[in-house]
Amino acid sequence: MFLNKVMQNDPKLVETAVAFHQAGKILPDTFVVDVDQFLENAKNMLQAAQKQHIQLYYMLKQIGRNPYLAQQLEKIGYPGAVAVDWKEAEVLMKNHCHICHAGHLVQPPFGFADRLVQYGADYITVYSIEKIHEINRAAEKAGKIQKLMIRVIGEKDLIYSGQTAGFLLSDLKEVSDEVKGLKNVVIAGVDSFPCYLYDKKTKDIQPQENLNTVLEAKKILEGLGCRIDNVNAPSATCCRTLQKMAGTAITSAEPGHGLT
Repeated sequence: MFLNKVMQNDPKLVETAVAFHQAGKILPDTFVVDVDQFLENAKNMLQAAQKQHIQLYYMLKQIGRNPYLAQQLEKIGYPGAVAVDWKEAEVLMKNHCHICHAGHLVQPPFGFADRLVQYGADYITVYSIEKIHEINRAAEKAGKIQKLMIRVIGEKDLIYSGQTAGFLLSDLKEVSDEVKGLKNVVIAGVDSFPCYLYDKKTKDIQPQENLNTVLEAKKILEGLGCRIDNVNAPSATCCRTLQKMAGTAITSAEPGHGLT
């Protein structure tokens, strides 16, 4: 989907990939990455994020879940990864990478929460009471308190097909009360997707209604006595998006395509 842009901005990468394939050095469906350009992009975004006091969690799914690239990102200053699904989390765990956020779109599946909590993820996305209890049990076994990221959803939010999930703002009191009755989990963040997208009409990155839902959720939960230290606003994360985040309560974002 980005081939035209790659050919425009990095033609040598395309030429090298074709040459490697024709020489039999790589097979079809192989990820070929210009590591120098990749790290240059990553440094530029990190610098833009630091100006806004926003943490960046790198996402590996767009680059074939490559652990070498993950390690390089942590070397230049990225605090860790967002593991969008459990398979990505498993790759990160096997290669001793730090997981800042497990979830983003989905919850850890049944049977994986124990391993994830034991390994150590700063935040885990949840959008069901049942999953909150499962993570609480896992945290109790591990002898720790696990921070939860509450995925929220509003009536006017943009939600892609197959990704409908989240607590309504009207559910947050019930969720807060439920978590307060547990000893090993705490509500510490809110998120949704997508909070920003490119707009063809304005030819610019624009905030979505999802962002308003996330910011309102923060206010509601803090009014209920929760300490929200992470407002996570993913999608279309790049230097321009980070500029758009200036002056908001956003604390973390998640570049994926923007790195490549």
